[in-house]
Amino acid sequence: MLFRITVCTKKLHIALYPDSTTEEKPIEVTKFLPQQFAHVTLVCVVFVSISTSAYVFKTDYNTFMMKSHRLTTPLNSMVGMSHAVHHDKNSHINHLINEGHVARQTGKHALARQKYEEAIRIAESAKHPLETAHATVGLGHLHRIQGNRADAKDQYNKALKQYRALSFLSGEAQALTGLGYLNQMVGNLQNAKEYIVKAHALFVRAKDQLGEAQMLKVLGDFEHRLGDVDQAFNHYEQALQLYQNSNNQQGTANVFTRLADLRRLMANNIQPELLIQAEKNYEQARELYKTLDPPDHHGIANVTAGLGHLARKQGRNTEAEAYYREARSMYAEIKDLSGEANLLTGQANLEVRLGKYYLAQQHYAQALDLYKHLGDRIGMANVRARIEEMPRFQGDITVTKKVYETTLTRESKLDLPAKASRANNMLETL
Repeated sequence: MLFRITVCTKKLHIALYPDSTTEEKPIEVTKFLPQQFAHVTLVCVVFVSISTSAYVFKTDYNTFMMKSHRLTTPLNSMVGMSHAVHHDKNSHINHLINEGHVARQTGKHALARQKYEEAIRIAESAKHPLETAHATVGLGHLHRIQGNRADAKDQYNKALKQYRALSFLSGEAQALTGLGYLNQMVGNLQNAKEYIVKAHALFVRAKDQLGEAQMLKVLGDFEHRLGDVDQAFNHYEQALQLYQNSNNQQGTANVFTRLADLRRLMANNIQPELLIQAEKNYEQARELYKTLDPPDHHGIANVTAGLGHLARKQGRNTEAEAYYREARSMYAEIKDLSGEANLLTGQANLEVRLGKYYLAQQHYAQALDLYKHLGDRIGMANVRARIEEMPRFQGDITVTKKVYETTLTRESKLDLPAKASRANNMLETL
């Protein structure tokens, strides 16, 4: 028997599936929760922990007692819902999946793969389709951040099929999100956004507020890259409200970081106050990342890089260099190739400003290699544009114009609107 449990804003919804292999309609029960649980949002089946938290259930189907734990809390202390659904093998599978998540997020990729694959093997052997899907989508995330796009796509599609067979909407949304990110990596931004819009609709149907907040934040990311600044702000603010209402510090910190990035990029001589707001958002994010248990080193690295970009924009070059060195060390430690590539690009931009052209060329080349490995076509296009525009800084306008025209031709092959094209914008200024 399958149990689907949804906890969302003061209300606990249970769907009992008598036979998980059929399409028999579930028996549904709704309970209202005490005020202290109003911030919790959770969707699970049987004995499954979601990526943000795990929860203890001890129940006779009428009384519900909950105690939240951090993601890294070992699952061997959790009490099952009943003898019918709780057994050692199920607990062990979920423990492996959580260990895989932690290893992936801390840059221990070989260990993460080992944990996910072991979880899949045991879950398939025990005929636990939901745990199989959770481990499969985790393996997809791992392949994606390593730049193994074909393997990632294969895992996401497997998980998508498994989740759909179970009618598990939140899981289906997570698999679609992964496919959206893969499309983003190869420059298909409109296709990527379509995946995210579908995922957002599924989270709304599932009444999963944290999932909905995640998708609003991701939509903001895509709109940011597409140059739709107002719409990006709108979705970031909506995501921030949902995260804060749910008392989710991780999500809140992530959105503060994105808002800071957007305000930093928008700031100019007419709106210098945006830089002040950006710095405040970075500091808010950093404090939240530090208070997590364990601290979110990836988030801290992103904030440190953002502060470096901010200092560079304000002309505080020495501070910028220090921030870049610190952030690059963090990205290397957690094996975040995309973050390292972005950081190298920012560092090279600073070196161009300082006249350190040889160092800039080296760092652009390193960033380009990383983007190639990841298959990030937009990242590659941006770095190539930077390399090719270097004659502009030496005063050769004729060469620069020719370079921008070549870059514009290359960018036309990507899914980028004119307002998001750096080459198009720079040609207008010559």
